[in-house]
Amino acid sequence: MGDTSPTPSTGKIESSFHGMEAKRHHRNNTMKSKKMQQRRFSDEQIRSLEFMFETESRPELPLKQQLANQLGLQPRQVAIWFQNKRARSKSRQIEGDYRLLKINYASLASKFESLKKENQLLLGQLQTLRCMVEKKERTQTNWLDLEGRRRNEEYENWNSMLGTEENSILHLENHEHKTDKPSSDENDNPFRYLADS
Repeated sequence: MGDTSPTPSTGKIESSFHGMEAKRHHRNNTMKSKKMQQRRFSDEQIRSLEFMFETESRPELPLKQQLANQLGLQPRQVAIWFQNKRARSKSRQIEGDYRLLKINYASLASKFESLKKENQLLLGQLQTLRCMVEKKERTQTNWLDLEGRRRNEEYENWNSMLGTEENSILHLENHEHKTDKPSSDENDNPFRYLADS
């Protein structure tokens, strides 16, 4: 089996590797601290940038350069600040719009539920009224049927009574004709019945 102890050449490689890592780490920290220093703006710079943003949210390059010179910043820093500010403003606007939409939605949902309940109530009332109308129509139909039958019976009674009286009158007339044979002059007289009474 081979010996696992480090050889002089691998020891040099490892130490140079650790040295390179340390340098890289130091360089990254230095760059980060420089970026942190570049990113930090004074209160006066922020006030000036905010004021400019209120009047012009997308300044042209010459204006950015002029602003950078006045504030002692790099034009790139000013450009990035405006870009970030626009993004934050848009995010706030979207959040505000979302809150407003959420409130409107809640209000509409509440109204919808209220209208839904009212609709159910009205449908129930409509069903009740329909039942009442149908019941009244059935009652009226029954009454009309009964009234019609009663009148029909009354009519038939009258007819039968009239029919019997007519038959009686005809029978009497026939009987009179058979018993009293009038003279030929009387037969020709159209007023003969008046004369008898």
